[in-house]
Amino acid sequence: MMTRQRLVITTLSVALAISAQTAALHAQAGQPADSSPSTMTECEGVDNCATWTFLGVQGNGQWRTGEVANLYFESVRLNADKSVDVVIHRADSTGSAAGLTAVYKGNWRDGRVGGEFTSSWPGHWKSKAGNWYAMTEAPLSLPNILHLCAHDHCLTYTWQDGHFTNYTNLPYQANEKRVLTVKSFTRDSIVFYDTEIGSYPLTATWTGRVSQENHNIADGTVVITSWGGKPTQNPVPAPFKLAWGAALELLPGSDEASGLDVRQTQPQTFTGEDALNFLYWMQFFKGMADLLGGNN
Repeated sequence: MMTRQRLVITTLSVALAISAQTAALHAQAGQPADSSPSTMTECEGVDNCATWTFLGVQGNGQWRTGEVANLYFESVRLNADKSVDVVIHRADSTGSAAGLTAVYKGNWRDGRVGGEFTSSWPGHWKSKAGNWYAMTEAPLSLPNILHLCAHDHCLTYTWQDGHFTNYTNLPYQANEKRVLTVKSFTRDSIVFYDTEIGSYPLTATWTGRVSQENHNIADGTVVITSWGGKPTQNPVPAPFKLAWGAALELLPGSDEASGLDVRQTQPQTFTGEDALNFLYWMQFFKGMADLLGGNN
């Protein structure tokens, strides 16, 4: 069996060969190898995510909540321990937060970049700080079936009319219908808005992230935001676990099948996709450093 180290070396060698061939083709066509835009998903908090697109050191960001910003890499420093320090400036000239400016300081390590940002918005606040992170991957493909366990119950949800839906009647329930609306579905941000009708009408928000041990398992917390048509007072978050795809049967799909250990997960090996993601970030930040005049 190929070891993790050999897999990384082999995958990176293949990726580097492909990269070299791509650069050669660009050169033959008279095009610069770095002329293609680079896109990443950037998030602040849990579900406030944006698409950042860079062409060289300049870029733009578009948030789901309507903000539109100009972005600029101020500095990129490649460290001896193979991490990277970055400083990115943001200025919103249009969109719902026009006039807002921010500075994002972060560190890339082990395939992920993130850190802290400070922002100001005239007429709204002088200084506000928060955490941010970015990833290169697109949102995960939505599965057709989910197994979801919370509040001592396990249910199966199926994709129906643009939502995940379940009709299970638990004890003392009748005519139940549970609908999960997807707000985000990425490795770092899974957010569902829940609407339930029947004997116990309620609304809830499910917030979690994909497990590092298994790419088809997620866990997080659910908060019931209203009950019987009335907002809940001081709701207490409850833990949940979610499974789909190759890990679907690692969680029971109903209370009758709950003899399975819902905490059980199967660790996944380091994949070629992980190695390619690592290589992408290294090439991206190396290119930024070169454009900024060899920051190191």
